[in-house]
Amino acid sequence: MKNIVLTLMIVSLTSLYINAQQQQMKISPPKEVVDKNGNLQMVNLQSKILHQGNEIDLKKAIEMTIQSYPAIKQAEELVGVAEARINQQNTTYSPNIDVTASYTRISPIPEFTFGGLSAALAPANNYDAHLSLQHTVYDFGKRNAQSELVRSYKTSAVDNIDLLKSNLAFQTIQTFYSVLFLRQSLQVKDEQIDNLNKHMQVTQARIQSGSATDFDLSTTQVRLASVENQRIDIENEIRKQEVNLRSLLGLPSSSEVNLKGDLQYSFSAVNADSLMKIASVQRSELKLAKDSEISAEKMKQTSHLSDMPSLGVGLSYGIKNGLEPNIDALRGNWAAGVLFHYPIYNGQRSRTMEEESEANLLAAQAHTSEVELSIRTEINRAISDIAAAQNQIQTVKVQVEHAKKALQRAELQYRDGIISNLDLLDVQTGLTEAQLSELQIAYRNLVSFYQLKKAVGDKVW
Repeated sequence: MKNIVLTLMIVSLTSLYINAQQQQMKISPPKEVVDKNGNLQMVNLQSKILHQGNEIDLKKAIEMTIQSYPAIKQAEELVGVAEARINQQNTTYSPNIDVTASYTRISPIPEFTFGGLSAALAPANNYDAHLSLQHTVYDFGKRNAQSELVRSYKTSAVDNIDLLKSNLAFQTIQTFYSVLFLRQSLQVKDEQIDNLNKHMQVTQARIQSGSATDFDLSTTQVRLASVENQRIDIENEIRKQEVNLRSLLGLPSSSEVNLKGDLQYSFSAVNADSLMKIASVQRSELKLAKDSEISAEKMKQTSHLSDMPSLGVGLSYGIKNGLEPNIDALRGNWAAGVLFHYPIYNGQRSRTMEEESEANLLAAQAHTSEVELSIRTEINRAISDIAAAQNQIQTVKVQVEHAKKALQRAELQYRDGIISNLDLLDVQTGLTEAQLSELQIAYRNLVSFYQLKKAVGDKVW
């Protein structure tokens, strides 16, 4: 009984964790439409798989999750945002060209008088239209530093997709095997209930023959009611896990979940140090942490270059009036120049920006160290759990075999009147608990195996 409660708690905690992750990823429910009869219908291509009666194995379940989950689409769009920022930054290497046109009416008109004659210095109506080009020729690496910074953001966005896929894949794995484990546990409980019902029939026959009492029947009925309550708990947990699985797979709530798989897996010994080396290359969280370091370094470089001068050129050509000798005529004109800009003082804004960038870099480096420590802990913990489960598997198999033989002997002894009804029920319960323990250990072994794959950063999608 303790094993059952412990296992249900493990599965429930897994369910809570998955629900929390789904809330963070902002799950969108399947789309709904109204048919010609006014009935709501789920629009989801994934449901066709189940309607056709096909079974879903683990590989297909992971594929369905990756293909249908909204968070993946959101992350892919964020990569598009990063690419747009890169393109936007690339425009700073191109010249700026614009057209300007103006009209100005002035009064009074500036003029001068000489010898009784007057001459206007400017027309009353002034027209000006010109095409201008401005281009930064050299800025001591400021644009290059900014370009590298925005490219680092795209790298982070791409690595974030892998992290989301990894998390979703392992959530699917945990939920998939939770459903399998609970369904097999339900079968064990059904067998126990069936055996108790058969035993109750035998007890009733013995009461009629006078070889048993009503107390024997009552104890059997109490034991049966307790097992049925346990079965209800398992059924409820199965329904909750199926809800989680449908949500991950993108299936409507009315779909049947036909899973194909088992809890059997063999595992070979590994070395934690070698796995850590693999994780340092594969683990998405570590990649993102290092991406943050790179972005912080680029930001620091950008802040350092913000006070550097820049050199640019300008060229303008257009038409205007107001030019001697005929100020009323529209004439072509041009201008060209060089612009040198050198910031001298900005209230120490650049220095404070560098200090901020330096602090961000130190924080990013500390976060990377924390992620590495966390990964090593996950690897060691998973290896320890697998080793313990492997040892327990051999022990529990022997326990199940002994429990089956003990039940066979107990049934014979009960028929011969050597042991009481309560003794027989205890032996039956012992077999059920051993079978449930075997399932529980196999389930824990599988979960630990995939936790190790997740810790190492293996791709399972």
